[in-house]
Amino acid sequence: MLQLIRRFEELPLKYVLMTIFVLALIVRLVYLLTKPLAWSHELRFGDEPLYHGLAVNLLNGNGYTFEGVSRVYPPPLYSIFIALIYWIFGISPPTVRIIQAILGSFLCMLLSLWAARLWNKRAGILVGVFSALNYTFVRMPFFLRSENLYFLLFTAATMMTWYLGAANHRWKSVSMLSGILWALSALTREIAKPVAYLMILWIALRTNWKRALLLLVMMLITVMPWSIRNHLISSNISKNTKVEKKLNLPFFLRLLPGGLLYISFGPPGQGPRLLGDWNIGPDIQPPNFPTDIHPAEKDDWLTLQTLNYIHSNPKEAIISRIPRKFINILIPFQGSSSIRIKILLTLWYLSLLILSIPMLWQAWHSSYTSERRYAELVLIVALFTIIFHTVFFGVVRYRYPVDILLHVAIGRWAFKWQRSQSEAS
Repeated sequence: MLQLIRRFEELPLKYVLMTIFVLALIVRLVYLLTKPLAWSHELRFGDEPLYHGLAVNLLNGNGYTFEGVSRVYPPPLYSIFIALIYWIFGISPPTVRIIQAILGSFLCMLLSLWAARLWNKRAGILVGVFSALNYTFVRMPFFLRSENLYFLLFTAATMMTWYLGAANHRWKSVSMLSGILWALSALTREIAKPVAYLMILWIALRTNWKRALLLLVMMLITVMPWSIRNHLISSNISKNTKVEKKLNLPFFLRLLPGGLLYISFGPPGQGPRLLGDWNIGPDIQPPNFPTDIHPAEKDDWLTLQTLNYIHSNPKEAIISRIPRKFINILIPFQGSSSIRIKILLTLWYLSLLILSIPMLWQAWHSSYTSERRYAELVLIVALFTIIFHTVFFGVVRYRYPVDILLHVAIGRWAFKWQRSQSEAS
């Protein structure tokens, strides 16, 4: 067995990465084979019908619409991704799940590459195998959720930002690519925008303002068409408005859409509340929209209703909810999961924390710039994610970008072991 591992380590890095990809893909496809619903056209989890409907309308030439109404939320990239699959293979949610399994496998390969670049090939192998088998992410392709695309784009954007902060050559092309990747991440999930702005600030402090400015400019250029499109839609709304005040911020300035603000701070729901989740109904009262309100005005209406409720009852809207949101973001599972899934998710989560946090601490205090830069980026993402979702809406899967970055730190164990062997000999 040891001889086989050593022969695997002797392979060129590209073959190692290909092997990681194949392993991850096999594991994910086997998981999908155990789920009969994965091979049906039934859509019943969260926003699956919404993403599917947007994609079908795009495919049919009806624009970015759902139930006959132009949408400005959610961001369009994931629906475009599904529409592209439908255009090639026909309207088939099972095919989307297979392609998502491929994306998840690319993510494992990317994490392996990052660890190999940070330390060595053995570190890349360890990270690749761990991420390929981590049950938390093995099950993600089963759901038609934007995280399947977002995780890959987010990781690529963070890795390129790390490279930009640690390298001194070819910085212009790296800055441009980083900006494009952060823009694509934001066009998949809006939460990428504040993270991207923090990364830009980090680049300005750690390198120079030219790199940060170029990154920012490329990001804004990439998101500008979507921002202009949304502005035109808002401008064409009927003058018979039901909303007292317009709050049309450009896409690149808006922190959160009104719907997510309402979910965070709206009037309380009636329950029952589930651990690890936060949603309209159990946690937040369903909104009672005015009669005949234009659908494109609902976001502004929800924002105003949220601000009014915060003004009338700030303690209940914000402070009293923080403990539960904090627990939700740190717990390994959702309360609705089965006992078996809860156990598996807990074991993988604890393993990840036990293996990654000591190595992240050592990377933080390392004499190597590349290690310290990686640790700084993880700390930025972790602090932002925990603080933001503790205040806004704490859902366990919103913590997953932090978990993904922690995977890379596990590779330092292999690096330490190899170094200790070299010193012993």
